[in-house]
Amino acid sequence: MGGWLWTVAAWAAVAARLRQTATLQDRGLLAIVIGMATTLTLARPEVAALVDASGMPISSLAKRCVAMVGVIGIVVYMSGVAGRSARKSVLATLAAVTVLVVSYLAGAWRWPETTVFYAFQGRFELTTATAMGWLHWITWYGYVALILLALAATCVTAAREASGIVRTQLVLFIVGAVWCALSPAYCLTALAGLLPYRLLVDQAALLAPGMLIIILAMAFQQIQRRRAGTRSWLLYQRLKPLWKLLLTADPKVPVLHLSGLWRIRLQRQVSECHDAMRRLWAFLPPGTYEAGRVDPETTALRMRDAIAAKQADTRAEQTAEGTPVQAGTEIAEEAKWLISVWKAWKKLEARPDVAEVLPVR
Repeated sequence: MGGWLWTVAAWAAVAARLRQTATLQDRGLLAIVIGMATTLTLARPEVAALVDASGMPISSLAKRCVAMVGVIGIVVYMSGVAGRSARKSVLATLAAVTVLVVSYLAGAWRWPETTVFYAFQGRFELTTATAMGWLHWITWYGYVALILLALAATCVTAAREASGIVRTQLVLFIVGAVWCALSPAYCLTALAGLLPYRLLVDQAALLAPGMLIIILAMAFQQIQRRRAGTRSWLLYQRLKPLWKLLLTADPKVPVLHLSGLWRIRLQRQVSECHDAMRRLWAFLPPGTYEAGRVDPETTALRMRDAIAAKQADTRAEQTAEGTPVQAGTEIAEEAKWLISVWKAWKKLEARPDVAEVLPVR
């Protein structure tokens, strides 16, 4: 039952991505999930029995062919990330599929799995059937190794020109591709009689870790965007009390209610806080405070005096002297500084004995 659940989930992923083909990354991901879903389907014993009803184990060949679709999907996805063409890789895939099918039907079908061919002691005897067997397995493992190493080489070239998140993603691709490439190298070495073949070693020690790293590489940008979105949301929520206080003090500040990316909403929230501060600073008597950016505690005092002056309406608005300057080039830095102002304001509320006006230093 659990196997079918994974199969159904994989086909659901295919259905979810069918309309997302605008970029190379989209098409690559679609090819990956199609390959995964088809492989899981063919791996079901009842499906394999139906496909093999003619007496020839066609399901084994079909699994390798659709696995090629998944492998080429990884290359297409990476090509979109690195800004490279995947045309040569696609042509190599078509050539490899042709050789696989011809060699399999010509005799390699006698050894549908690697373990069966490895256990066949007569594989070193030169016959038409064994020649087809060797051609089939060398083509399969050679193709996988070639594609993975080409993927790693392309990523190495692209990583030299990239930076930041993209560079990290490309490095992950390199590590995952090289790790996965150890699997076909191990299999071919074992088939040549130089090493004992263990399916568990191939799957658990080589393929699984390499594929996990490649999956992480594909999801890396999305993970980073989600992290950035979560960080912006947290800052937005922490800054909201100060934002509400400033807009309550001066309702005339233009407010733009946005939806969508939290980074954009946070940027607008910070801008509106500064707009409100600039308008409030204009109610302070000239020379009361030093101009420019000051520490959060002094800013909280300045804000309290400005709000009190505006509420008392004791003077006409003057030109603001202390226009806030940014704490840094990153909006997150500015949001954190404003949050520290709010914290200072809360402390100030708990200490009514603090002087109304802080003299110029």
